[in-house]
Amino acid sequence: MKILSIARKTLLELWREPMLWVILFVFPAALVWLYDFAYGETDQGLARFLQIQVMNQDLGNPALGQPLGDQLVKTIAAADFEGQPLFGITYVTDRRLAEIALQEHKSLLLVVVPTDFSRSLAQGAPPADPPTIQLIGDPASDNFAFARSFLESMILEFVRASTNQASTATINYEFIPGTGTMSDFAFGLPGMIVFGIMLLAASTAMIMVRENVSGTLKRLRLTALHSWDLLLGVTLTQTLLAVAIVPVTLGVALATGFSSRGSLLAAIFVGVLLSLSAIGIGLLVACFTHTDSEAANVAATAGVLSVLLSNAMYPAPRAPIATIAGHAIQIYDLLPTNHAAEAMRRILILGDSLSSVSYEVGWLVALSSLLFAVGIFFYQKLQLRRG
Repeated sequence: MKILSIARKTLLELWREPMLWVILFVFPAALVWLYDFAYGETDQGLARFLQIQVMNQDLGNPALGQPLGDQLVKTIAAADFEGQPLFGITYVTDRRLAEIALQEHKSLLLVVVPTDFSRSLAQGAPPADPPTIQLIGDPASDNFAFARSFLESMILEFVRASTNQASTATINYEFIPGTGTMSDFAFGLPGMIVFGIMLLAASTAMIMVRENVSGTLKRLRLTALHSWDLLLGVTLTQTLLAVAIVPVTLGVALATGFSSRGSLLAAIFVGVLLSLSAIGIGLLVACFTHTDSEAANVAATAGVLSVLLSNAMYPAPRAPIATIAGHAIQIYDLLPTNHAAEAMRRILILGDSLSSVSYEVGWLVALSSLLFAVGIFFYQKLQLRRG
C-alpha cells in the first residue's frame, strides 16, 4: 500500500507538469512522424531520394530519325528498381541554373548529353572522337555515388546496344565548384553551428523563468525599468553568445583539418539572425513553464526539433508546397534553421558572399523576425503585464 501511495503521489505531481508529458510523449511521437516523413513513403521508390537533372543537347542525325539523346533520356526515365521509379528527373536547359540547384542540394546530379551524341554514334562503329557524357555533382555525397553507379552502367549499355560496339562513349565526371574534397563532416558542420545556436532557446527560457520565480520581475515593476530594457538586455546577451558560438565551433573544425572558403563575418551575421529565432522560442516557452529546469528542457526540445525537421543536419526529402518566383518552396522552408544552415553551408564551404545567399538570408530575416516578435508579444502580455 505504501508503494502504491507513493506511486499515486508521484503520478499526481507529474500530472501537474504538463510540459513534462509533452517531452515524454509528443517528442517521441514527433520523431516517429519525422522518420516516416523521411523514409516511410515507398510509392515513389528510390526516385524520392535520387533526384537528378538531365540536359539533353543532342542535335540528332537525319539518318537516324529520333535523336539517340532522346532515346537515352527515355531509357533513364524508364529505369526502375523493384518495380518503382529509380530516378526523379527534372529536364533543364540552363546549365547555370542547374548547377545552382546542385549547390542548393535540390538535385544530386546533372547529366549533360552532348550535341554530337547521335552524329558520333550514327555509323554503328567506334568513332574516332567518341561522345562525352558529363555527370556533374558532389563526389562526397553518398547519394551522388549511388546514382552515378546506376547511370554509368545504364549509359554504356545503351551505347553498346545502339552501336553493337563496346566503349564507344566516354563519361566525364565534374565537381560542383567548392566540392570534390568535401567530407561528410564538412558538409554537416553548418548544421552543427545551427544546432548550437538553437540551444540558446533553452538558456533564454531558463533565464526568463528564473527571473519570474525568484521574484525579480515583481521587484522590477516597482522600479523605473521599462519592460523593453529587460527584453533587449536579455536579447543582447544571447546574440553575443551566438557571435561567440560561430567562431568557437568553426575554430574547433579548423583545428581538425576543415578548410573554410568563406567569410567568418558573414557566417556570424547569419548566426545572429538565427539567434533571434532561438530567443523568440525561449520567450514563448517561458510564458508557459513554471521552473527553470522545465523551461530549459522544453525549449531545448523545441530547438532540437527545429533542426531535425529542417535540412540542416541531413538532406531532407522533397516536399514542395508552393512555387514563388521560380523557387520551389519545401515544407521545411518554413523553418529558419533550414535557411540558416544553407546560407552557412554556401558561405563556409562554397565561399559565397552574403549577396549570393540573399534568398536564404531574406527568408531567415522574415522568419526570425516573426518568431522574435511573437515571443516578445506573448511574454509582455502574459508575464510583464501580469499583476
